[in-house]
Parts: sequence; structure tokens; C-alpha cells
Amino acid sequence: MYVSCIVTARRAVVPLVLLFVCALVVTMLATMCSTPEPSPQAPAPVQDAPGDDEAIEPVGEPTEFTRPAIVVDTTSQRRHTSRAVEPASETAPEARAKGGSDVAGGASKDEPLLPEGVVPDDEKGSGDATVTLHLRDRATGLPVTMDVRLWRFDVSASDAFTAGDHVQVTVSVGEDGTTVAGLPAGRYRAEIEGQRHSAADPPEFRVETSAELILEVDPPRTFHAYLRVFDETGTELTSGTFRSSSFRTAGVYGKNAPEWAEGRRKIGAPHVSFGGGGAAGGRTTTTARHTASGLDLGPIEESTRARSTSREMLFLSPRGNAIECQISSDVDADVVFAAPSVDVARLVEHISLPDGRGLAGLDGMIEASCSPVVGHTPDSVAWRRVPIKVTVTLGGYRGVEFEWRVDDPPPAPITLQLAD
Repeated sequence: MYVSCIVTARRAVVPLVLLFVCALVVTMLATMCSTPEPSPQAPAPVQDAPGDDEAIEPVGEPTEFTRPAIVVDTTSQRRHTSRAVEPASETAPEARAKGGSDVAGGASKDEPLLPEGVVPDDEKGSGDATVTLHLRDRATGLPVTMDVRLWRFDVSASDAFTAGDHVQVTVSVGEDGTTVAGLPAGRYRAEIEGQRHSAADPPEFRVETSAELILEVDPPRTFHAYLRVFDETGTELTSGTFRSSSFRTAGVYGKNAPEWAEGRRKIGAPHVSFGGGGAAGGRTTTTARHTASGLDLGPIEESTRARSTSREMLFLSPRGNAIECQISSDVDADVVFAAPSVDVARLVEHISLPDGRGLAGLDGMIEASCSPVVGHTPDSVAWRRVPIKVTVTLGGYRGVEFEWRVDDPPPAPITLQLAD
């Protein structure tokens, strides 16, 4: 039976093979006798059209590049040579149009939005006037180094920008001064964001041909912060630990127009205002250093209009409540804080369990902290009215929260309630 099946299959395959061979021969003959058609040429690669920000290289003579109209003078050897800040630095990368394909004024969603008063070079104009700037510390008379944005007033409107004031050039003025050439004649004023936050900019001036000016500025100063700590009897504590829980720096990504300037804006573009950002530092723990003014919280560098700092310092005593100090650089003098630090066991001695036992020796958590008063003087007792916030957490019982001040009478007894 097995042999019979194999023989039958082989007989059936023979006619099929002959039929396939005949069809293949007929196809080959037809192909050889037909006239071949010319094959189409491969299409040439399509080149992308140049974008708005791509230059098309001209045929013929090479393009002649010229210097910008506003340059910092580098010919004088007796004066500091300063670099001009590129216009792109005036624009924050975060400040870009978002949303749909277009924004007001036809700007692309990828086109950076300019702060008021910041214009392209072809909007600034040029002239033959020259000004040399020197910066002097108002208090000491010594030369200082700071960046200056030189604003030009009363500029006429153009097809793209409104009339008003704009930043003509941004330079770094060194100790030997800096000369700026190629200025149009007119009214100017220097904006100096490196000054302390409360300082005013120097007054405006006029340049016709050339001028050499000494501008008085107010650099940021360095102050100190101190903490006076007292127990409930009024005895001052002279030891403990400081924990710096965070450190933040706020900077300005883009520079807004000062209050005294009416910044030019791109016609049809939305109003743009720039804010600041920050960074948090790590935690550090240090031993408190006692001085005649109190426990030293460290130096404070006075903030400027473009930068401010903030520190959070936590004072920990061996047995007393913690003290949370917020230290800001927006100061103009040394700062003295004052606060109480009361024995935590005394703060909770009025709290007991339902069976009458106190909290001593129990596995629970007691948190006690306060914020100090600012501006302490030797005869001040304001620290006695600072509220100490106390939180008691014990497993199996409802939590308890209350406030107590050194001047308060003894608190009423509290019995912890079983948790639901």
C-alpha cells in the first residue's frame, strides 16, 4: 500500500513539469522578439529652498562684510578694553512664542520674543559721537567694574518698531573706563543692574560729539545676621547647632525696561515681561559661633536688581525647641533675630495619658519650633511673645497641637484621647 501511493504521486507530477517548461520557453521567446523601450531617467534630487535665516551665496564678487555701527573703542591703550555683549544675550531662551503656528505680529512660534527696549542692530542707528564711561563707588570714590546698558532716548518709530527708547549698546565698564564709539547724537542714560537693589541709576546725559563721564554707583554691601536665643527665665543660650536647609538664588533671565524708560516694542507683538528663576543648594550643619552680637548666622550680600538670595537656617539646642530663621538679602544693615528656646519636656508636662502617666519615656514624637522676631535690641523683650508651635504624635492616640508663649500662663491640663 505504501509503495503504490508513491508511484501514483510520481505519475501525476510528470505532466505538470512538462507544462511549466513549455510556458517558460514561450515567455523567453516573446521577450527577445519585443522592441525595448528606453528606461526613464532618474529624477534629479529636489533641493530645499533656503529658509529665512539662511543666506543665498551670490554669484560673482564675494560679499563685503562691514563692522557694526556701534563698537567698543580698542585703540586707546590707557583705557580698559571691554567686550560688547551680543544682542542675543538680551533675549532669554525661555521667552519664545508658544501655541499655534503664528503669534501676534506674524512672528513664528520659534522666534524669540524681545524685551521692551531691545531692538536688532539695524534699528539702532549710528553716528559720530563718542562717550567714555567711568564708574566710581559713591561711598569710597574708588573705581568699580560693572555691566552697563546704555539707553538712547526719543528714537523715532520704524516700520517694525514703535517710537521710544532702546538699548543702544551693552558693555562692561572696567576700572580704567570704557569708550563707546559710533553713537548717534542725543540723550542717553546708563542702566546699572549690578548696583544694590535700592540704588537709583545715574542721571541722563546728552552726547553731541564726545564726552567723558564719571558715574557714581552704589555697589552691594555685605552685612551679618545674628540670633539671640533665650530660655524661659531670660538666660541667653550661647551654644547649639545650625542647619542650613536650603539656599536659593533668584536671577533675571531677560532684562525688563527700567521705570524711567519707555521701551520700544515690535509692532503687533505681545507684551513680554521676564521673571526670575532659582536654584536650591544642599544642607549643611555647623556649630553655632557665639559673638557679642549673638549667634553668628553668617554674612549676607546685599541683593541687586538682578539677583537676590534667601537662606533658611534652623537652630537646634540640646533640649529646647527649634528656631526657624529666614534670611533674605533684601537688607540694608546687620540683622539681629531673637527667639525663645524652651525645654521641650516642660512644654508638654501638662499632657498625660488616660491612666495619668506623663509622656516621658514614651515612644512618640514631639515637634516644637518657632520663628524669631527681627530687630532685637538689648532691652527688647519681644521674644517673650513669640508663639512656640508644639505638635504631639503618639501611636494609638489622637494628635495634639497647641501654641505657647513665655508670657502665657501655664497651659491647662490635656489628656490624650484614644484614636478611633
